[in-house]
Amino acid sequence: KEIMDIKYFDKQYILKAIIEITIKDIIINIEDNKKSDVIMIYIPTTLQKIIERGNISKYICKKIRYEIGKNNSFKKEKIEEKIRVNKICTIAKVKKDIEMKKLNKEERNIKVKEKYCYIKGNFLEKYIKENIRQNDIKIMIVDDVYTTGATMKNILEMIENNIMKNLDNEEKQKIEYIFFSLAKD
Repeated sequence: KEIMDIKYFDKQYILKAIIEITIKDIIINIEDNKKSDVIMIYIPTTLQKIIERGNISKYICKKIRYEIGKNNSFKKEKIEEKIRVNKICTIAKVKKDIEMKKLNKEERNIKVKEKYCYIKGNFLEKYIKENIRQNDIKIMIVDDVYTTGATMKNILEMIENNIMKNLDNEEKQKIEYIFFSLAKD
């Protein structure tokens, strides 16, 4: 019910509260002993849905970045030295609007490849190419609702097929994925 209220009835305050309550768990999942740059990738949506309700996944990314910054300022040992959200971006665009919620798992796995296409030369691609030698990079893929995982899996495949294939094994070891969703449908 809360997810439906967020998505369809413009109740962003519910989303804000969920992230504020869970931010410590989110930070624990991001944080480790190594300094890492975090790039958050949100799932794109259609222009029509952006006009109607915005992009919830993008809003989640912005709220998490804000909360990480806010939590950094209250700690004696600053986390921002270890966690730095460098960018919120997407690497795909909606090619064909397909109502995924009406499809079963097998249909979603097929249709998701028709729905999204990779944007060549995107921020993530450029950032990794320029910074992989100096920094470990955590790629957080954010989707508002996780049903079968087909969308997140598709975004991961886009990264693997278009960015990772150009890296050597040592560089690949410096990249970690984090998957974040508000709820499982």
